[in-house]
Amino acid sequence: MRAAMNRREFLRAAALTSLGVIIAACQRPEATHVPPTEEAKEVKAQTAVEPEAPTAAPAGPDYLNLESELPIAKELIEMDAVCCKNANGGPAENLWYFEFMEKFGNIRYKVTQLEPAGAREQLNLMFASGQMPDVFLQINFSTSDIVQWGMVEEFFMPLNDLIDAYAPNIKEMFETFPESKALSTTPDGNIYTLPQVNVLMMEGENLEETVPRCFIRRTWLEKLGLKDPETLDELYDVLTAFKERDPNGNGAADEIPFCGAWDVGFDERVPVTTALGFVHNGGLGMTMREGEPTLLATHPLFAEYLKYMNKLWTAGLFDRDLFTQDDVGARAKSSQGLAGLMLDGAPFVLHFEGYQEYEGFIPVTSQWNSEKTWGGYTVVSPGHFAIPKECKYPEAAIRNADLYFIDKWAHHFWIGPKKDSEEALGYPGWYWDEEGKTTFDYPEGITNAWDMINCCVNPVCGFFGKYQVAKRYLKEAFDYEAPYDPDSIENTWRESMNERTTPYCKPRFPIVYLEPEAQERIREIETAMWDYAEPVEARFIVGEDPLTDENLNKYFAEMKNLGAEEYEQIYKDAYEAYQSALKG
Repeated sequence: MRAAMNRREFLRAAALTSLGVIIAACQRPEATHVPPTEEAKEVKAQTAVEPEAPTAAPAGPDYLNLESELPIAKELIEMDAVCCKNANGGPAENLWYFEFMEKFGNIRYKVTQLEPAGAREQLNLMFASGQMPDVFLQINFSTSDIVQWGMVEEFFMPLNDLIDAYAPNIKEMFETFPESKALSTTPDGNIYTLPQVNVLMMEGENLEETVPRCFIRRTWLEKLGLKDPETLDELYDVLTAFKERDPNGNGAADEIPFCGAWDVGFDERVPVTTALGFVHNGGLGMTMREGEPTLLATHPLFAEYLKYMNKLWTAGLFDRDLFTQDDVGARAKSSQGLAGLMLDGAPFVLHFEGYQEYEGFIPVTSQWNSEKTWGGYTVVSPGHFAIPKECKYPEAAIRNADLYFIDKWAHHFWIGPKKDSEEALGYPGWYWDEEGKTTFDYPEGITNAWDMINCCVNPVCGFFGKYQVAKRYLKEAFDYEAPYDPDSIENTWRESMNERTTPYCKPRFPIVYLEPEAQERIREIETAMWDYAEPVEARFIVGEDPLTDENLNKYFAEMKNLGAEEYEQIYKDAYEAYQSALKG
């Protein structure tokens, strides 16, 4: 099963202002004043009760500064932090964020960065040894991790009281978007991790951010006189034309109709499984079909999925290195203009010089499903920040986290500081060019904003807190709106996906927490089940195991023996509990 550390999650954020602004932000606007009638005055006098004395604000420990938003500590303190590094990320000592927190927050972080490919193994060793940092920054803990390491083994500190006492912006987020609190709360009523909250998606914008991103080569379709495929059969015909009719015009049969990297990035299963009616974002686990939860790996239509994938492989329509290369290898091929269809973060990642040639993929249908379907988006994602019980300065840690929920610092901790500002500390910050577009003076070896952010600005391979509030902050702080450019590197893919892909998104299988007993049983089942299912899936696709009825029946029988039915039922029960909780 793909590790969550290796996938998607493409953009990031964070926050800051003065204590007075924080308090103002947490207060509701006063209602328009209407003078009371005499009758109302009399009723009020009869029912008046003695007002309660206001609750005093917590004094906090001596080291903590509560007089202003920054610094967080009165004198310099040191904390250990563990975070996951992006594939194109720079070392912690080169990142603006950590220098900023030391200079302006009085927090010096000693940082351990986990490499994406081995992050899960490193975390498991860390928890097995009990050697905990003071904070975990952007680790993408799963709900099962949170239950196990929070509820059961009690490695994580419950954050409820810390949030109430020291994190007004997190409190406001939970009040404004109750779903963000519900999805951060475990069955014991505790909050062990902080979420990523896509504010604009809550407000109906930027839906393309957290769905599977698939792009098709529009220029190849046009050159070959083809239309967007409508069905799986038509998709096969289009990919075959990409392979056989030289759409890149170089006279060589070097086109890769469907390029990708199986174990990292976005999931090459998705265009096929969604055509079969699954609301699928990746993996072989729980998904939705026709509004009901189901386990993809044991659904009867899984056999049809395998047959179609094998058909693509046998016809040479998949990249022959699909199962052995990483995303760097796949992008190296797409950057040469060889890919016709590919899942990745954006077209400029696939082919920087030819990004305008790609459009968002329109989902296709099949004989088993007549409705275009795509994987649903995620508005709230828990598990991005945690404080171990051994933390020396938990109050400072939560106050640092609270900054990520203010628009200004949600913007700065993601994009970076403004050029030549006091906050920039000499780093090459962003500025507006002559056309009014945001840009950077890129250091040697860096040519785009994404690499700039990860190499010079961003502390981790992502963020928690508010997400995608950059344009809102710039409008409020500078009365600035980026000039609209329909051909920009960002607008082309976003608008294309929102026009062609996201209208077909349906609710995905939700984030659910399991009770410890159920979670333990899931762990017992899934290790053996996925260790069996994933290699067999690959062998079926490449034809190493023929897709005979005998072999398929053997696969489904073995999955049953390994506990697949119990696995599915546990999650179905959790889904029902989730639905009941939403209804109150």
